[in-house]
Amino acid sequence: MPNSFKRRRRLPGAAAGVLAVLAVGCARPPEAPSVSPDPPLVAMYALPLAGQEGSVAFTDEYEAFEWARQAYVQRGWPEAGGIPLELDTHAAIPFASDGTIVSPPFIGPEQAMTEHLAVVSTAFYRGELHDYADSFEGPAEARAAYDAFMLAMLLHELAHAIAQVRDVSEDNAYLEEMRAIDFEVAIAADLVATGQLPPRWMDDYEAFNRVLLEAAPPGLLDELPTEPQKRRLAFMRHYKLMNEHRVEAITTGRNPAQDSADRVLAMYTEHRLARVKAPPALADLESALEHPDLDVHFETVLEESLIPYERNGPMFRFQAGPARYVVRFNRRNVFFRGDMGLTVPPERRGAVLEFANLAYSNQVWGRFELEEDGTLVFFFAEYEMSNFDAVSKIRRGTEVVDRWRLDFATVIAGQEAQAVFDARRAKQRAEAEAADARLEEAL
Repeated sequence: MPNSFKRRRRLPGAAAGVLAVLAVGCARPPEAPSVSPDPPLVAMYALPLAGQEGSVAFTDEYEAFEWARQAYVQRGWPEAGGIPLELDTHAAIPFASDGTIVSPPFIGPEQAMTEHLAVVSTAFYRGELHDYADSFEGPAEARAAYDAFMLAMLLHELAHAIAQVRDVSEDNAYLEEMRAIDFEVAIAADLVATGQLPPRWMDDYEAFNRVLLEAAPPGLLDELPTEPQKRRLAFMRHYKLMNEHRVEAITTGRNPAQDSADRVLAMYTEHRLARVKAPPALADLESALEHPDLDVHFETVLEESLIPYERNGPMFRFQAGPARYVVRFNRRNVFFRGDMGLTVPPERRGAVLEFANLAYSNQVWGRFELEEDGTLVFFFAEYEMSNFDAVSKIRRGTEVVDRWRLDFATVIAGQEAQAVFDARRAKQRAEAEAADARLEEAL
């Protein structure tokens, strides 16, 4: 813990309203990005980020952002050089959207920092950051901690934006956010190691995060799950609720999902403090924004869906009800086999094959197959799939097995294939008409 940090005293009821964020020196658009590694980056924290009269510092957010972009470009992620910055006084906290960083203004006189923190405090921290400066020995220390964190936020959101540009964003919010934290800390640590940030930068960053952790409600930290899978699931549940009410929290100062926000922000901060004690090596993150192998991605989905499975190399086996599934990956390809748990006797195989052809005409992708021993399966193979498409297609495959299994069982039991298929189509039409009627009533 840095010497400049001291125990905060809480000032109840201060600055309860949502304050506007000042836009100071932010009018000019970002210049055309440069991806050249020369000249080398200049140390940013010789003077406060906001600057003082006669000092050499960033004149606006675009200069600071260009500096952060080049930190990525020079470390092997050239896409960062083309990621733009948009300033929005209503943003409150930076975020990445469609490969663009949206950020509140944060460079300016002391009042700009105070009013920005007031918005964040009211919207997300129950007003507990209103006395932020009282956590430090003086205003210079408070400002240095704030500046360090805002730079880290730019590095964090750039990791998200690069993932969006490369189409490797995680479906899992917990994994996506923890990865971005790993990037912000690893790159900052490398900037310190190469003399582009001063040695005390990590202390300033840690000090800001300790203030955030102190803002958590009493007892909350003890309630957070520590088992990795439970922690991921809790984060994702509360993250969804927090984001659903983010705009209302920022614009009104009333957060209907305050409990969820408390939990998510505490998990963010605990991870940041753990990483600052042992920063990830950049070499360990070199492939973190590359397309992961499909089997790794799919295994994560199985784990977080709490589906028991067996794995043998690139092959997965799992069961849902009477159906058994085998999924095999080969580079960017996926092969799916769903065993319906039905055995067709020789005398009914002709009828089942007839029904399979009728079902295929309704299914349009994948195919039903009857194996030599009478096992009935649904099979598909897809090539050059993305992570999301692979998981989505596998989910659809399991739904096909579940949806058609009873109809195949009816044919096996002796019903005519055409009659069973006609009944299926009639049921589908009735369900569609009922859905249309409900929609008309709602309108």
